[in-house]
Amino acid sequence: MNTNNILFFFLLFLSFSGRSQNFESLVQKAWSNNQSLRAKSFELESASAQFLQAKAMFGPTASAGVQYTLAAGGRTIDLPIGDLLNPVYGTLNQLTSTNRFPQIENTAIQFLPNNFYDAKVTLTQPIYYPDLYINRDVKYQQVLAKELEIKSYKRWISQEVMTAYFQWMTASEASQIYKNALVTIEEASRATTSMIKNGIATPIALSRIDNQKASIQALIIDSESNAINAQSYVRYITGLNNADSVPMITMGELPDTVTINGSTREELMLIDRGVTMTNLGMKKEQQFYKPRIGAGVDMGSQAFNFGWQPYAILGLNVDVSLYDHKRHKHAISSYRADINSLEAKKADASKKFDLMQSIAHQDLVSSVRQAMSIKPRIVIANKVYGDAIRRYKEGITNYLEVIDSQSQITQMELQYNIAKFKAWNKWANYVYATASFPVQ
Repeated sequence: MNTNNILFFFLLFLSFSGRSQNFESLVQKAWSNNQSLRAKSFELESASAQFLQAKAMFGPTASAGVQYTLAAGGRTIDLPIGDLLNPVYGTLNQLTSTNRFPQIENTAIQFLPNNFYDAKVTLTQPIYYPDLYINRDVKYQQVLAKELEIKSYKRWISQEVMTAYFQWMTASEASQIYKNALVTIEEASRATTSMIKNGIATPIALSRIDNQKASIQALIIDSESNAINAQSYVRYITGLNNADSVPMITMGELPDTVTINGSTREELMLIDRGVTMTNLGMKKEQQFYKPRIGAGVDMGSQAFNFGWQPYAILGLNVDVSLYDHKRHKHAISSYRADINSLEAKKADASKKFDLMQSIAHQDLVSSVRQAMSIKPRIVIANKVYGDAIRRYKEGITNYLEVIDSQSQITQMELQYNIAKFKAWNKWANYVYATASFPVQ
């Protein structure tokens, strides 16, 4: 390689080494700033709160209430107290020769209580409610499912960050390759100018070289624009502001192709959560004939005219289901079918993920080999250019050979740049397929 290319890769290495970061740091920024992920985090908080609510349903509840009524009219009950007691009272008055026993009138009792209050505190406590246990376990499984959804989404974000970063690097190095090409073509332009002064070359040679120089300058402008756009996408997906510098990642020349022993995909674990929740639903139906037992205590006072008449009532309620025309049996059959469906889906998904890993690894190996096959051709192209520019300066060959050899260097370096970061993209796909990126 010529001196300019060696200098470029040396400076690139220093840049990477001096600002070394890891993908965990860059991905963490994306996790922290991603609004969709924040929304999923709030959904997890909601699921956690619902789980705590389900646990709290095992405890007692207390409520207080006061009822006061004013009534007039309505149904009454006639009580013939006078007809019953007045003869007796009259006989007693005769026997005692007194009026100690007055005559009593018949009366009527109103059904609707007038000027009556009932103030009480009610305590209730579930003693044995199978549905509460199942509801608690279902809410817990929902929390686990939300956590898995967040991990799955985080894993997808990590792949997107890597892919965006590699696209930025591809565009940045392409821009540098064109700048290196501009340096080499300017060297040929200076040599041609000197040769024209010495009568060795013609002005048309300088014109052709300057045209090549203008074409390269246009490609530099385009490649720099692509690099800026690619960097903007990296900022977007990581949530970095325009004032923040994008951390550089320390990478090797090409990714490693060793087989990765990844972890279980969150998608498969989500299916397991679905199976567990379906089993809980079936368990609920299987407890159709089990009793529901609870206790309650009322303590308060009730009286007319705001009197004080305290009371306490202790109650025990037992609820037993007897018959529902086989509805719970049909529900159990439905749950069993759903479980079989989920298990079949998991088996199919597991095979698909295994196939995805195999294909991703093969693509990685193939892309690394392609990149490695291009690299020696860069060395050859640089050697050809060195010979061409030397012979051109000696007047042995013409400018077309110099332009062609310089174009060959640029094309080979661009091909290697694309192949190299294509290999890194395949590595990111393989890391995602194996679920090997660490996700909290």
